[in-house]
Amino acid sequence: MLPEERAREKIDRQLKKAGWEIVSREEYICMKGEFRNVRTTAEVA
Repeated sequence: MLPEERAREKIDRQLKKAGWEIVSREEYICMKGEFRNVRTTAEVA
């Protein structure tokens, strides 16, 4: 796994722990009052 991929996973875990929902750009739906992190890079399987 590349360092960038490890970093992305760590960031995603931290955001989830803080209450954010991680979604891909395709899954993004702008909903008032909800916090989301939109992944704009290639997703790691």
